[in-house]
Amino acid sequence: MKKRVLKIAAFSLGIFLLASAGVFASRYFINYAVEEEPEIDESQLLQGTATLEGDSKQINVLLMATDLGGVHTDSMMIASYDKERQMLNIIAVPRDTRVMINEKPYKLNTAYALGKKGQQQELTIRKINEFIDLPIHYYAVVNTKGFRNIVDILGGVEINVPMRMKYDDPEQDLHIDLYPGLQVLDGDKAEQFCRFRKGYVDQDYERSMAQQQFLKALIDQKLKPEYFFKIGSIFQEISANLDTNVGIGDIASFLPFIKSINNGNTNMYYMPGEDKVIDGVWYFLPDQEKTDALIREKFLNQPAGNSADAAA
Repeated sequence: MKKRVLKIAAFSLGIFLLASAGVFASRYFINYAVEEEPEIDESQLLQGTATLEGDSKQINVLLMATDLGGVHTDSMMIASYDKERQMLNIIAVPRDTRVMINEKPYKLNTAYALGKKGQQQELTIRKINEFIDLPIHYYAVVNTKGFRNIVDILGGVEINVPMRMKYDDPEQDLHIDLYPGLQVLDGDKAEQFCRFRKGYVDQDYERSMAQQQFLKALIDQKLKPEYFFKIGSIFQEISANLDTNVGIGDIASFLPFIKSINNGNTNMYYMPGEDKVIDGVWYFLPDQEKTDALIREKFLNQPAGNSADAAA
C-alpha cells in the first residue's frame, strides 16, 4: 500500500513539475551568446536552494526549461504552494531579465550556461533571489524532448488557440503552423503553441500568458486519478529528461498538497517591469517596488505595507 501511495505521489508531482517547467520558447539570440565562459566568483556558486523546515508554510519550486541545446533556461517560473491556504501561486520570470555576473551584464537565462558544471541551477537561483525574495527549496529542469513526450503520453491537452500561428525558422528547427479554435494539442503542437511569439504585439509577455494558459489547462485536465496507470511511461521520461533535487522522501510528503491543486486555487503572475535596450541589447528590467509588493501580498499573504520577513 505504501509503495502504491509513493508511486501515485511521484506521478502527480512529476506531471506538475514537468508541465510547469515544460513551457518554453527555444530560440538562440546573438545578443546573449556566450563566446567565452567567464570565471565566476565562487561565492556565487554556494548551494542556492534553501532548507525546507518542517513547519514551513510554503513549498517553493523553481521550474526551468532549457533550449534545444540544453544550454540556456528559456522558461523560468517559481511555483509556490501555500500549505495553510491550499493555494498555488506561480510567477513567470522573464528570461531577458538583466543581471550582473562578475560585474558584467547578462540576460538571466544565460546564468544557467555560466554556472559551475553539475551545479548550473545554483547561479540562476542566486540571481533570481536578488529581485524575488522567496526561498527556493527545490528546482526542476526539463528539456524539450521530455515536454513533448509527456504531453503525448497524457493524450494531449485541449487548448483554445486564440489566433492563426504561423512561423518558420529552419535554422532553429522551428516550424509553427496552428489554426485558431478549441483543439487537442499533441506534444509537437503543444511545443509550437508555447514557443510562438512573432505574431503577438508584446511578444514575450503574451507568449508567457499563452504558456500559463497551457499550464492551467494541463493541471485542470491531467491531475486526475485516471492518469495514474500511465506512471511507468511517465517515470521513464522523468528519469531521462528531468534534473531535480526532489527526492523520493520529499515526494511522499507532497501528496496531500498535490491532490488539492486545481484551477480554482491556482494563480498566475508575471514579474512587473519593462523592456529596455541597453548598449544595443534588449533586456527586461524588473520594477523592484512592484515585485516586492506582489510577492508580499499574493505569495506571502501579507497586507500592503507589511514588511515582515519572508517565511522560510
